[in-house]
Amino acid sequence: MFRWLEKYFTFTANERRAVIALMAIAPFIYLVPATYKYLFPTPEITVDTAAIANVNAFITAYKAREAEEQLREDTIASGSEFNPYAHENFRSKDAKALQPCFSFDPNKVSIDEWIKLGFTEKQALSIEKFKAKGGKFYRPEDLQKIHVISEDMYAHLLPCVQIELPKFVKDTFGHKAHTAYIAKDFTIDIATADSALFERQKGIGPSLASRIVRYRNRLGGFTSIEQISEVWGMPDSTYQLLKPNFILSSNTVQTLNINVADMETLRKHPYINYSLARIICSYREQHGKYKSKDELLNITVITDSIFKKLEPYITVN
Repeated sequence: MFRWLEKYFTFTANERRAVIALMAIAPFIYLVPATYKYLFPTPEITVDTAAIANVNAFITAYKAREAEEQLREDTIASGSEFNPYAHENFRSKDAKALQPCFSFDPNKVSIDEWIKLGFTEKQALSIEKFKAKGGKFYRPEDLQKIHVISEDMYAHLLPCVQIELPKFVKDTFGHKAHTAYIAKDFTIDIATADSALFERQKGIGPSLASRIVRYRNRLGGFTSIEQISEVWGMPDSTYQLLKPNFILSSNTVQTLNINVADMETLRKHPYINYSLARIICSYREQHGKYKSKDELLNITVITDSIFKKLEPYITVN
């Protein structure tokens, strides 16, 4: 029995020295972490409330800016003129309490009358400065162009606006044309109207009016009223509302000779992309000149619907 215990608990000289060394080192191993914490205490984490406030303010401002940009895109897409000053965050600090309004023509009222309507003298001078530079109000909604007029003030004054305009106005070509603000059933010839005439239609701003004219020029002319709906940024609701006001006096258009036009010329047309232009030219090189427009139907990618759209704008002569 004792020999068995002696077998496991009897140490050589080297083993005894190792055990003594471990027992001597053990306290140091235990004390090292505590000593480190004492010599190198962990610094306290302090919260910089001012910095956090600045970050929150930046995030709020960024979101507001993002919302304004979205409002700008939506407004442009609807054909209206974007006015950031109509937002409640841009209302003048000098605005007075709303006053009872009376019928007025913003093109004729004086500074004193603007003040009577509830504006400060500073705001009235700003409006008159706009008029002095050639600014003119063609419809009540044009009040939104003035940055000193808040949404509340605009809504308050709108029923009181009475704008007198000449019975006829001239377009840029010198032709007489009924103004859109005299009669709601004002019609416009989409074959010849310039951007100024398009802009007189409710829901069409300067940008959309310019895009309509550019699209017509790129096409070579309109062949149907429905092509107005193809203009980028034209909301379907605006198109459906204004469609009765559009007329097409002539569907004569500029044509492309597909036997002569090169790929770069063809691809500039809104109905012909780069791939289709390349295929049309390749077919001509392989089979010779087109003898008729209908030959385009031999090209697999040109469906009946595509050909129907292209047909008025192409020729083989």
